[in-house]
Amino acid sequence: MHEIKTHDGDTRVCHVTTYPLFNRLGEIIQVVDVIRDITKDLATHVEARTQAIKNDLNLIVQEDRLISLGRLVASVCHEINNPIASIVTFNKLIKSHIEDGTLPPEGLAGFERYLDLSVREAMRCGGIVKNLLTFARQKGIEPRNIDLIEMVDTIMQMVGHQLEMADVTYGVSLPDPPFLVWGDYAQIQQCLMNLIFNAMESMSDGGRLTITGGVDDGRNRKWLTLSDTGCGIAEMDLPRIFEPFYSTKLDGKGVGLGLSMVYGIIRQHHGSVEVESELGKGTVFKINLPAGRKTTAMDS
Repeated sequence: MHEIKTHDGDTRVCHVTTYPLFNRLGEIIQVVDVIRDITKDLATHVEARTQAIKNDLNLIVQEDRLISLGRLVASVCHEINNPIASIVTFNKLIKSHIEDGTLPPEGLAGFERYLDLSVREAMRCGGIVKNLLTFARQKGIEPRNIDLIEMVDTIMQMVGHQLEMADVTYGVSLPDPPFLVWGDYAQIQQCLMNLIFNAMESMSDGGRLTITGGVDDGRNRKWLTLSDTGCGIAEMDLPRIFEPFYSTKLDGKGVGLGLSMVYGIIRQHHGSVEVESELGKGTVFKINLPAGRKTTAMDS
């Protein structure tokens, strides 16, 4: 294939085939060049190939979400069991007082308190299920203002039990509200989930996860860091950790798509991902995202 400049300045892509013409002695006396303009065909092929790659990436992202969702279900079941147990306990107390014809020590106010606690625990169950459904639901990209304080709080509620079971403590230090970024809620949530799960897996013997945030006014950016006290990443691996199918996990638990997906989503949001790590001392991931946009009464 050759690129040919036309008189009007356009660039055309042509497929050139050359045929030699021989005389009776077998000598080449002429050549015939057949030039075919394949610009339109090539553009169509590239467009179709690009769409196929996008479709494959969408499948990879969806599979990654299903893996994360499966891990969340176990944690959410535990989180729901706790408030359900409280609801059962409060209702048994109310039932026992009614059957005995007695009042709680604080009188009717005791019944009100039991019912109030039951309602709050039931609403807590509903909130946990709602968060899980939000994460599981596959939507198209819907950029909007995202409250990172609310998002991080929601995520920690969902993964809190898994952190506890892994003997990982955590701390969150974010700026005063509003702490808004512009992006797709489900995709940013998925990125943070991946980084938290990676941090948890790196601390097989327990450790500390710390989430901090800040504002870069000069670049109109907000940033989050997720740091762990895990095993760290070797210096030779650091340049490649965002490559698809590149994994530093030797136990076969990873296929090397999580971090590449994080990188792709954040770049798609016109942000950036940075990483610092040292073997035996832990890892810090820093995500930079565009700041949230100001809204007016007409926008709401």
